[in-house]
Amino acid sequence: MVVFLQSQYLNQLVDSGRRATVLSFRGLAVNVGYGLGCLGLAAATAASERIVGTDDCFRVVVGILPWAFLLACVGFWGFSLRLGAERGALARPGGFGQPPDPSA
Repeated sequence: MVVFLQSQYLNQLVDSGRRATVLSFRGLAVNVGYGLGCLGLAAATAASERIVGTDDCFRVVVGILPWAFLLACVGFWGFSLRLGAERGALARPGGFGQPPDPSA
């Protein structure tokens, strides 16, 4: 459902000349994110195996995931506050399309 809503939002936001490129980069970013997340989970499991032992390593890593998610959300929130509400392409009408002509 999230992918569908993202695609609908991007279809409305981006002009047709750039839509395929934006959707391709969105798909690439999702795949890279999943890959990095899997590598991070594997590295955390391997590291915790050395600390807590083989039997409890996965349980410990899964127990840390909600806290890591919370930390990532707080970091994203702080980053978005730093950017400001009126900064960027999403603040203007038309989104990532051509900026409006100031003389018109």
